Amino acid sequence: MPPGGKKKKKGKKKPHVTKRRLRYRSLNEDYAQVKCLYGDRRVEVQISGKGLRKAHIPGRFRKRMWINKDDWVLVQYRTCDVREDSFCDIVHLYTRNEVRKLEQSGEIQMEKDLEQEDFLDLGTEDEGSLEEIEDEIPQRGEIEYPSSFTPSASEEEEEN
Repeated sequence: MPPGGKKKKKGKKKPHVTKRRLRYRSLNEDYAQVKCLYGDRRVEVQISGKGLRKAHIPGRFRKRMWINKDDWVLVQYRTCDVREDSFCDIVHLYTRNEVRKLEQSGEIQMEKDLEQEDFLDLGTEDEGSLEEIEDEIPQRGEIEYPSSFTPSASEEEEEN
């Protein structure tokens, strides 16, 4: 008799992955990176070259597409409000591969971390300045403590 009923083991469902076309910006749209999540479908985005702005996640993305910090999105400006600090709407969420393609084509520019740049700059210093720093570091026994940290005579006798 063939297996059947509730107890039959089913195969694992494979995710349905379709290759989608890369969406470029058009009129009244810009690329942006999510900087802060406020909740209630509101986020703060860094629009490339234009500063920070608050954005709204539309209901069609709700529970279908999760937006996290540092994700790249395509935002559309609201035509009814011409203020610079007005809300904009998120139109499209980019995957990592799509972000890499946009960066290679020159559409977006990834910002480097300042910490990484500072770390790279340390290696370019001349050796003379490093030797001067090493001379300033006190050697063992040369550290001078304030009077409040010096042990009293009774404490010295207890240690001996």
